[in-house]
Amino acid sequence: MQENIEALRRHQYPKDPLTTPIAIEKCKKYISNNDSTQLFDLINNERVSVLSDISSDKFEISDQKLSLQGINFDEEVCAERFIQYEGLIKPLCGICSTIAYFDDDKYARIILSTMENLVYHRYNGSSYALLKKLENYPVYLLNNVVAVIALTYDHYNILASALLRPKHIEKDIRGTILKKPIVESVNLWEVLSDPTEKYCFDLTKPDSKDFVWKHVYNFIFEQVSGYIPNKFLFIEKLQTCKFLSAMIYADLNLEKYDPYMITPYIHEILLLEQFKGKGTFPGIKEKIDTEPILDFVKSGRNLGDEWDLIKAGFFGGKIDRFDECFDQVTKHQDWVTEWTI
Repeated sequence: MQENIEALRRHQYPKDPLTTPIAIEKCKKYISNNDSTQLFDLINNERVSVLSDISSDKFEISDQKLSLQGINFDEEVCAERFIQYEGLIKPLCGICSTIAYFDDDKYARIILSTMENLVYHRYNGSSYALLKKLENYPVYLLNNVVAVIALTYDHYNILASALLRPKHIEKDIRGTILKKPIVESVNLWEVLSDPTEKYCFDLTKPDSKDFVWKHVYNFIFEQVSGYIPNKFLFIEKLQTCKFLSAMIYADLNLEKYDPYMITPYIHEILLLEQFKGKGTFPGIKEKIDTEPILDFVKSGRNLGDEWDLIKAGFFGGKIDRFDECFDQVTKHQDWVTEWTI
């Protein structure tokens, strides 16, 4: 009887919103106790809450409805939307980052389903393009948080659940339902109109503006710094994630490979190079430090098909396929960096 009462209480009365530290501690407790049911409830309640908020009037994207609310679309509205989405996804980032650090297999399916459930676009024929793109900003942040931690600690099943396996459903212009890999949609240029724009993200300092890309990467680092405290290591690992994402895209589209489709990933690698504190000046090409990426590739090649990345299902489970995709992306990266100022 007491169990039934407690079950009813949990479902009938909404819980207080999770703070990120509480979410992390609960997640650690459930993983330590091998309590997959409680862990599922924790993450599912939070992702339902996130999706509910994203689809609510609070995150309206319709130009007509925003106008009726007396909201004029400007830089301040854009910056505020960034901050709102970041606050919304923080607890889920805390939960999933903890899973990515402590687990590599048992809870991979939870990560996969979370990614797939959070890819979201409401139908709206008349909306602001930037706000529509930003609907997937929360899943972009979550995807990067999970991927960089999983890659750093060689948790390739979790990595596959973030980059390789998730699919999202969308309609083409003819109304045909398509199921596409999430890696095609979750890059900086798909969720932002222009990452090189500058906004004021601190309303207490209206004269201070920062690059969007810099603000985004700072936020991601803040979410993972408990597991990757070294900022330069974080940047190198995230660059490797971007290179790997480009390779995954190449692998999924090798028969109809279009090198220009992987350009956004290479551009992110370039932006992350600037995030190290390097300045770029007119007429001087920003060189990418490729050594961390090449070290990752070399260590994997030494293991061949026994590499855990390959065994997790990447590149059809074949190191030869990995090499083929690496060559394709490397050629394109050389071309992109040759013309990027």
